[in-house]
Amino acid sequence: MQTSMIDTEEIYAGMISDKTIEHLYIKEHAIYSCLAPMAISDLNGIIIDVNKSFLNQWGYQSTEEIIGKSAMDFWETSHYASQALNIVQEDGRWEGELGGKRKDGSCFDALVAASVVTDKDGQPIALISSFNDITTIKKSEKALQKSEERYRLLAENLNDIIWAMDMDFNYTYISPSVERLRGYTATEAMTMPWHKVMTENSYNRLLPTVATIRDQYRSGGRFIPDEPLNLELELLKKDGSTFWAEVNANFVYEEESRPVSIIGTTRDITERKKADHVLGLSEQRYRTIFENTGTATIILDQDTTISIINTEFEALCGYSRQEVEGKKSWKEFCLQQDLAGMKQYLDKKRLDPEAAPKNYEFGFIDRTGGIKNILLTVTLIPGTTTCVASLLDITHSKKVQDALMHSREQLRNLHKHAQDLMERERVRVAREIHDELGQVLTALKIDLYCLRKKLPAGLKDLQAKTSHLLRSIDMTIQSVKRIIMDLRPGLLDHLGLAAAIEWQTQDFQERTGIVCEIRIEDPDICISKQQATEIFRIFQEALTNITRHANASRVCAALEEKDGCINMIVEDNGDGITEEQMNDPKSFGLMGIKERAFFCGGKVDIIGQKDRGTTVIVSIPREKECLKNDKNSDCR
Repeated sequence: MQTSMIDTEEIYAGMISDKTIEHLYIKEHAIYSCLAPMAISDLNGIIIDVNKSFLNQWGYQSTEEIIGKSAMDFWETSHYASQALNIVQEDGRWEGELGGKRKDGSCFDALVAASVVTDKDGQPIALISSFNDITTIKKSEKALQKSEERYRLLAENLNDIIWAMDMDFNYTYISPSVERLRGYTATEAMTMPWHKVMTENSYNRLLPTVATIRDQYRSGGRFIPDEPLNLELELLKKDGSTFWAEVNANFVYEEESRPVSIIGTTRDITERKKADHVLGLSEQRYRTIFENTGTATIILDQDTTISIINTEFEALCGYSRQEVEGKKSWKEFCLQQDLAGMKQYLDKKRLDPEAAPKNYEFGFIDRTGGIKNILLTVTLIPGTTTCVASLLDITHSKKVQDALMHSREQLRNLHKHAQDLMERERVRVAREIHDELGQVLTALKIDLYCLRKKLPAGLKDLQAKTSHLLRSIDMTIQSVKRIIMDLRPGLLDHLGLAAAIEWQTQDFQERTGIVCEIRIEDPDICISKQQATEIFRIFQEALTNITRHANASRVCAALEEKDGCINMIVEDNGDGITEEQMNDPKSFGLMGIKERAFFCGGKVDIIGQKDRGTTVIVSIPREKECLKNDKNSDCR
């Protein structure tokens, strides 16, 4: 520093006295010990000396780079710096902000304080300046200013009203949006008494809250409300109309939890109130429908909890609504053996409602331990995992159904017994006719033939008469044979099903003139006598239906064995049976075909195509004994 001052003395010899230089030497130490950047210049702004903080701030390494330069060189805008120098020279002091320019050309904001240094006679001899880097402060101020601008812009453009008031409930600020919402300007709203701000009912509801806050505040104790105030009030507009608003208020605190002001917002919730009203009506309608579905209805959460029940479910389970809702699981009402199936059904309903069955039947346990048969229907509420379940008590229906099934089974068994009796009676009558009437006719024919042989040749009329009688007896014998075959074909008992069907086909073709083709894969097919009889009777009934209804000119039949079943197919080229004819309760022939197949454990498919004929497909499983003894069984 001394070197710097000596150099300065040599440069300015004659300009500053020895005493002044000595005086500056004393002050020099004070300047260099200062942390703030400082500089000394002559009255014209030529730098005489600077401290180390100045070097650091402006980015220089030594004082030699600075001394002798004009102070104007170190500022971003020399015009403003020149004005500041003029003020110092005239007024002796200046404070203000200037933009500093570093050695590398970068700039910063500085707060400058400059004053004139005088000698003991009060004559100005130099200028001394101190500088503070306020770049960070300026940035903060700019950020704060922008934030305030954004806030004001937000406050002025929000539909909500932003307001502030002191603890005496006097407004200190209201955003301009109050004019859009209520029709009053901010100035008008600031001075408006509360009873003119809202309806009388809302005002009366607000007063107790205000009184409580005022009393707590004036008591001087700690004042920390549990949560921000939230009120719904009906406010008045300038045109006299009203609207519903949501008012939210928060307290601004100082130290020791004492509030100093209240800030809040007012939001128009008229549409929301309307929506709430509509939602309330919808909820009421839903509850009415829910309660009056006519069946027990519940809402199931994913965790199996029953969240809501209706009155019908109360009657079904025996528990009250309070005992069930949110407390019981559906598992508590389900029989143990049905739990796994019930869970699987509900899981399917949630994962893929379309793939899951529409209904599920399970055992329901009521409060008394009674078991009820329930038909469950579950619907998933869209967008949730919650289900609406409808429970229909079918206990009585199940009993009626079981009784009906039992009755139907009895009727079938009775029908089967009647068929068996009829078949046995046919066998007996056929045998009686064959043994009794057949023998009588045969003996009569022999006797008449012998009688004709013994008649004299001259009795031609009598011989003609006996010949006619013989022909009549032959015709009668043929009729008896046909009746016997219709009652019970002997071929069925002696040669088997295949032979009987072939005979029936030939007889059918001869009697009706309808071309009939038969294809039998295995003439020695093994089948029990009972099944053979049923299949033969089905074949007879199919041919009878063709004769009566089909108007067919051709019939194709087939008998085959496949996959342990005897399959018979009868197909014609007639009119084709209709759905109405198949479902006609008076179609006794079709019912007989189906019942015969049913009692053999088989099934019948009847397919009709208009003007393309009808196909009857009978499939009857072979009995186990026939399967085991296929080759050496005596069954036909």
